[in-house]
Amino acid sequence: MDFPGKTGKRAPSIYCLKLKAYSGGYHATALKSVHFMNDWEKELSHTQYHKHNFYELAVVLRGAGTHLTDSQKLPLRPGSVFLLHPGESHAYEYSEPLTLMNFMFDSQILRPYRKSLSGLAGYPLLFCPAEERRELCVDSATLAELDILLHAMAMESRQRSVGAELLLISHLLNLLVLVLRKSCSYVERERFNSDIGIAVAFMRRNYQEEISLPRLARLANLSESSFFRKFREEMKTSPMQWLLNLRIRKAMEFLIRSDMNIGEIAAATGFSDSLYFSRQFRRQVGVSPKNYRAQAHGPRQVIHGMQTLEEIGDI
Repeated sequence: MDFPGKTGKRAPSIYCLKLKAYSGGYHATALKSVHFMNDWEKELSHTQYHKHNFYELAVVLRGAGTHLTDSQKLPLRPGSVFLLHPGESHAYEYSEPLTLMNFMFDSQILRPYRKSLSGLAGYPLLFCPAEERRELCVDSATLAELDILLHAMAMESRQRSVGAELLLISHLLNLLVLVLRKSCSYVERERFNSDIGIAVAFMRRNYQEEISLPRLARLANLSESSFFRKFREEMKTSPMQWLLNLRIRKAMEFLIRSDMNIGEIAAATGFSDSLYFSRQFRRQVGVSPKNYRAQAHGPRQVIHGMQTLEEIGDI
């Protein structure tokens, strides 16, 4: 996204981004945007205020900063989620490189599904007026699922195969349901059950080790049945499925960022058998680890402050 100018101050004329510039004529698409620091700003970098003629669901993948709108300033951190309305002007302020997943769609595409979506608990928090927006988040396992959906949407937009529009709508509904189910406020996240929190923190720190349900239950000082029930209530999935999702997410990161072979990545993410790892990876992601590494992982825009360095690249 090309933001002209060299300051974070609001320009008299707000730059407007058009959906057709990114979607190839489809009603929905997705990409990653990577905002790097400005050379001329020592501590904080800014994007110029801009707006869109489409809805944008933005999810922070990496980095930290502040989301600025006419009415609010909200902190950004990995897992932050917010929905921008057509015509809403906004900007980003950040102290380290900021990577976003951007899901874009026009205002008409959801009309047939609004009633069904509004029945989900997270709907009022996500689809609220801009001035009522709250700080929402998803966990790392959900980030991994969203990354997969972004890749699928980006490929459909790029390849322009027969039925692409239908698949883009299907992926969009999938990701919206996922976010509406899994998103919570940071306040609610910090309040979640402390004994479950101990187990979650342990899995995040030690995902590469052998971890069993009895071990997690002991850490939480609960019986296995009580721990399983409480974990599912809090996290909306089973303990071992949550751990598997976390390990697959870490494996995806290693595949993109490291030169380790498949066996080494399997071992580094808690899988004792590389064949089992490959089967689980394919089941979760839809492609083998080797093909995932070889493929483009969705188009991205590399943005240095307000200047786009690469219009389209691979991430």
